[in-house]
Amino acid sequence: MSKLLNQYGLLLFVLLVASFLRLYKLAELPSGLTWDEAAIGYNGYAISTTGKDEWLKQLPVSFRSFGDYKAPLAIYVSAAFSYFFGLSPWLVRLPFALSGILAIAVYYFVLQKLLQFVEHKNWYALLGSVLLALSPWHIYFSRVGFESGMALTLLLLGLLFLLWFGGLIERKSKWFYSLGVLLLAEVFFIASLYTYHSSKIVVPIVAVVTFLMFIKINTALKNWWMLLVGLAVAIGGAWPLLSDSLFGSGATRANVLIFSENLTITQYLEVIFQNYIVHLSPAFLFNGLTDILRHGTGEWGVLLFTTYVLSWIGLLGVIWCYVKNRQSPVRTVGLWAVIVILVGLLPATITREVPHTNRSLFAIIGFISLAVTGYFFALEYIKTLLHLKIFNLDKVFIGIFALLHIFLFVGFWNYYTTIYPLRTADSFSEGYLEAMDLAHQYEKGQNGKPTVEKIIFSSEYGQPYIYALFERKTSPYFYNGGSLIKYEFTDRIAEGDLLRKNILIVTTKSNLLPIEKATHVIRAQDGSVRFAFNLSEGQ
Repeated sequence: MSKLLNQYGLLLFVLLVASFLRLYKLAELPSGLTWDEAAIGYNGYAISTTGKDEWLKQLPVSFRSFGDYKAPLAIYVSAAFSYFFGLSPWLVRLPFALSGILAIAVYYFVLQKLLQFVEHKNWYALLGSVLLALSPWHIYFSRVGFESGMALTLLLLGLLFLLWFGGLIERKSKWFYSLGVLLLAEVFFIASLYTYHSSKIVVPIVAVVTFLMFIKINTALKNWWMLLVGLAVAIGGAWPLLSDSLFGSGATRANVLIFSENLTITQYLEVIFQNYIVHLSPAFLFNGLTDILRHGTGEWGVLLFTTYVLSWIGLLGVIWCYVKNRQSPVRTVGLWAVIVILVGLLPATITREVPHTNRSLFAIIGFISLAVTGYFFALEYIKTLLHLKIFNLDKVFIGIFALLHIFLFVGFWNYYTTIYPLRTADSFSEGYLEAMDLAHQYEKGQNGKPTVEKIIFSSEYGQPYIYALFERKTSPYFYNGGSLIKYEFTDRIAEGDLLRKNILIVTTKSNLLPIEKATHVIRAQDGSVRFAFNLSEGQ
């Protein structure tokens, strides 16, 4: 009992550290909001106040947004936060950060279930939670309002309840208890489908693979009627989403897939294989290769080098076990981890933007689970060496690994909090909300600003209207009724616009008017000009 309390105490400590890493300066790191974050926040606000999205669609299954038709659940979660706490950058990111913290606790218990026949399983589960808590990949997507992190947490919750269901039917627990746990697993799996588009591919496959590998089929078949009920619930719950994805507006997401290109089957397979190679390369995994700084730091990869090495040890250990037909207690877990990696990367390999850390985030639980098995195999090998009377070799290994892992993490965290923010002004649309707040003051003649008849606002950085709606907290009714009529969003701004009467001109870095004439200048953290405000000469 005391050992168990110590382990839970350590888990609590890990969660406290993870909470700090995910909540520290949440609204400022990264600085700014991407337009997708702004859209999630504003549409959540619109739902919470009117029950309709920005285009006045009642409780949609897919949110039209910028024409990309976002999955709905994260927006509805944002709506709940907006209803109780309002709308701000911090509150937009908060539910994603909280779900990231929850994922670490849930993953601990998932590993406990997967490693149930392994001696010291709780310590290995704790190792997995530490690796996830300090994972650059997971930290990154817990600190931004991207749906993938929340979808991952829901998948882990589904896996936990599915594994719990397997244990209940094996122990012949009461049917209503077992069925209730199975239905909860279904609820979380379905919720993940409604959270992120990649879930539609990953969640069904991972759920089925986990069922087949860790639940005794004969025992499950004896409870066939529960499985049928679960299947019916799954189909019924997912049907609105499937219908929208196949026949409705959600089908527009297919245009990001490589299958919209006119290739032969062989060419498609070659592209997918090449994309897998990119995502499994050291350049992606620990050297920071990314398609855009919105999806990574560009210097630090998604895995720390220690995790990467342990993953390789785990893979080699699993291969050795199967080649030698050795019955290791972690062999099945290692194979499951490899499958999860391949399935988790699949959504990113069938799209045009490669590599893509966001679409491939599900693979992280495979990499970390494989790293845990690698740690197991490393200790097993060291135990063999201990028979040669090598003094405390296991403790030396653990100490060196821990110190190196912490050293690498500190390096990542230092880069993330100091250098990375200086490089992300474009990626996170830094300064947009401040610019819209200032423009709103001119629109209304507030805080000593003169009221202008027109605001010409540069659209160079993309989707300026959503930041106006976000900052002004505009009702979707008013937006569709023309409340932004004073705003003219354009990428064509010239010095001649200064001759117009009673106009506020907001320019960006590519179309700045004479900076000395600017009434206000908004700069990025690196000191570069993001927005400049000029009043027309007729003012």
